Amino acid sequence: MKPLVPPPSVEGAEAGMEDDPFVNIPPNNISLLPGANIPLSALPLTALTPLPPSTTNNCWMNNQLFIGKKVQVQIMDMKAILHDPGWKNGDYEGKRGVWVGTEGSFALVHVGHVKLQVPPKYIFPIRHSTKGEKVMISDGVLMGMAGKIFSIGQAQDAECMIFPAGGGRPITISKSLIVVIA
Repeated sequence: MKPLVPPPSVEGAEAGMEDDPFVNIPPNNISLLPGANIPLSALPLTALTPLPPSTTNNCWMNNQLFIGKKVQVQIMDMKAILHDPGWKNGDYEGKRGVWVGTEGSFALVHVGHVKLQVPPKYIFPIRHSTKGEKVMISDGVLMGMAGKIFSIGQAQDAECMIFPAGGGRPITISKSLIVVIA
């Protein structure tokens, strides 16, 4: 093992730094205590606690523009399958309700007269709309804009025309980017 040796003086070093023996020592010259040969772990590095479920499907829930809005949602994919225990034994599978906000890492949903705290991965906004329904844009540059549907295409990936709530020209947007609000 080599002893630590201060590097040769470097021109232009800051005042007071010339005497510090640990300035500008490359990392490969620094060694651990004598005899501290620690082997690398054979186990993969993992987080101690699981990360929260992905909310890419529900990024609108975390947006300030949706605070106070009542988005119509459906609870889905919550039945137990193989190693996934599901949620509430699947009792609310397929139920529709109104999302009213978030509390901690849960979505607050009113289903009838019951207020539920649902993990966000089970919440899906209702996107099938009809002419005259109130909607909000849930993604993209126009995220948070509210309006009413003027016309809507029949295909799954069709576009629809929305009149903005504040007035102005109608906007044509993909049907998959709108959510129905109450």
